[in-house]
Amino acid sequence: MDEWIYPAKSYAVAFCYAYWISQDYPNEDFYSLLSDPNLLHDNDPYFRTYEEDPDTYNYIMDKVKFPIPMLGMVPDIKEYYDAEIGSE
Repeated sequence: MDEWIYPAKSYAVAFCYAYWISQDYPNEDFYSLLSDPNLLHDNDPYFRTYEEDPDTYNYIMDKVKFPIPMLGMVPDIKEYYDAEIGSE
């Protein structure tokens, strides 16, 4: 069973949301989105912006290939994204 714990889950969700928003809405910049304290609508007390923790986000950027692979918990995150924000 795939299970993520905080704060790792917070970084993964923020990273995915920022990426998908930047793809669905081309006027939105990935790094600006990650720097927006409202990216996760104040629903996640563990969320840190890019400006607060660039090292972690840069580490993730070095490891993830785009588009983000639909593996592990990513499909679950995508379902939430589509329900909350997605353009589909």
